[in-house]
Amino acid sequence: MINYRPPEVAGQTWVGLADPDCQAQDSLHLRRLCEAGQVGPWRTQLRNCDGASVPVLVRATRLGERREGLAGRFLFLVFDASEFEESEQELRNLAGKLLKLYDEERRRIARELHDTTAQNLAALSMNLAMLAPARTSPGRDAEIIAECSSLTEECLKEVRSLSYMLHPPLLDELGLESALRTFITLYERRTGVAVTLDLNAPLGRLDPEVELGAFRIAQESLFNVQRHSGSVRAEVRLSRLNAAFEVEVRDWGVGITGEAARGDGLGIAGMRERVRLLGGQLEIQPAEPGTLVRAIFPTD
Repeated sequence: MINYRPPEVAGQTWVGLADPDCQAQDSLHLRRLCEAGQVGPWRTQLRNCDGASVPVLVRATRLGERREGLAGRFLFLVFDASEFEESEQELRNLAGKLLKLYDEERRRIARELHDTTAQNLAALSMNLAMLAPARTSPGRDAEIIAECSSLTEECLKEVRSLSYMLHPPLLDELGLESALRTFITLYERRTGVAVTLDLNAPLGRLDPEVELGAFRIAQESLFNVQRHSGSVRAEVRLSRLNAAFEVEVRDWGVGITGEAARGDGLGIAGMRERVRLLGGQLEIQPAEPGTLVRAIFPTD
C-alpha cells in the first residue's frame, strides 16, 4: 500500500508517515485515542515511499490497560481506501444525476399542472359561473352549482400553488429574488409562518444552477420550519460576496439536535448533496433559540 519495507517503517512515527494536509485531523483522532482507548474508523492519507498520498481508513485501539498516565501501546489497522473512494465518487455522480432528473421531473409536473389541470379547472369554473345566473327558480340546484363553483376556485388556487411549489416559472424568467418573493407569499398563506426576506444588495442574475440550488435550500429549510420548529416567524437572507453567494434561513423555534443536523433524513441529505455538487458548503447549527441553515455557493 505505501511500499515501505519493514525495516524502513520501524521507528517511524505517525506524523512521519501522514500526509501534512491531514495532520490536524489526525492529531484530533490520536488525542481521542489516548483518552478513550479506541477510535475510528476515520479517513486520512499516508505518504508512500515515493512521497505520493494514499487514501486510507484507520481504526485503532489500546493494547492493555492505561497505566501511570502513559498512553500505552496501540494496535492500528490501516486499510487501502483507493477503491472505496472510486466507488464513493461513482455514487456521488449517480446522486448528482438523480437530483437533476428530480428537478426535471418537478419542472415537467409543474408545467402539466399549469397547462392542463389548471386550465381545465379554470374553464369549469367559468362554465359554472355562466350556469348559475341562468337558474330562474331559487332551489337546491342553484345552491349546488354555487358550491361547485366555490370548490372549483379553491382547487384552482391549490393547483396553481402546488405547481409553483414544484418549480416556479419566475426562477427561469426573472431570477431567484422574484421566485423567492412569490414562494414566500404562498408559503405564508399556507402555513401562517411570517417570513422576512433580507437582501444585502440587488442580486441580479446568477448562474441558473446556483439559482436553482439556492431556491431549493431556502424552500426545504422553510418546509422544515413548518414541520419541525414550531416557530411562527423565519428569516431568509441572501448575500452576494466577492466570489460566493450565501443563503441563510433562520427560525426561532425549538432548535435542532446534533443528530438531526447530521442529516440522515432525505431532506437534509438532499440539501447537502445539492450544495456539494455545486462546490459549496452547507452548515446547520443551533441559533439559540431556533436553527440557522447557511449555504455558500461559489460564483466564479
